Amino acid sequence: MSKIPNRARANAPLTVGEVEDLLNSLYDRLSVALRDPPDGQLDAIVSALNIIEWTLDEIIKQDLHHDAVILGRLADELKGPTDQLVKLKNDLQQLAQVAALGAALLNTIGSVLPLL
Repeated sequence: MSKIPNRARANAPLTVGEVEDLLNSLYDRLSVALRDPPDGQLDAIVSALNIIEWTLDEIIKQDLHHDAVILGRLADELKGPTDQLVKLKNDLQQLAQVAALGAALLNTIGSVLPLL
């Protein structure tokens, strides 16, 4: 049975670990099929196994796990400042509304003063 991850994170990209798990699962299933391949499928199975091996080797060689961890940490570090920027934006919008109200009030007072 394949180890397809539960996609609770709808439309979320697969992690490096999930891709590796899926490739290993597929490799295992194809290795079993290689023992008694369906007619005319031997070359396709061998090719698929070679491609999976190459892909898994590249994941290790390029240290994608390490890169994914670093990117995850960076995303975590950026979340705090991003939240702070959103809060600052909201505060500035509220301040702009108060300033606009103050300006309108001053204009009203300025137009009433000559009448006094």
